[in-house]
Amino acid sequence: MEEGFDFFYLIRTVLLVMSPIMLLMGMIILLAAADKYNKLEEALGKEIGGIRKRIVPKLENNVYTLHSWMLKRKIAIGLICIICSLAFFMALRKS
Repeated sequence: MEEGFDFFYLIRTVLLVMSPIMLLMGMIILLAAADKYNKLEEALGKEIGGIRKRIVPKLENNVYTLHSWMLKRKIAIGLICIICSLAFFMALRKS
């Protein structure tokens, strides 16, 4: 028997699906180095031949404050992502 739309079940499902993504994101943040990010930004910002158009605009244009703050605390942010993903998975899985 269908009872109707359950908003909390939808939130539970979304968080449960997002937990492995958050786990992978936290692992990537922990393993990636800041110099690799800078090399990626330089490669994407190069000009093509004589054309004065960038391939891809810079990843960060104006918001360097948040970006530099997060790069300085990347280990803590990575650990927070991993802990949150494990907490979501353990709390929301069906027993």
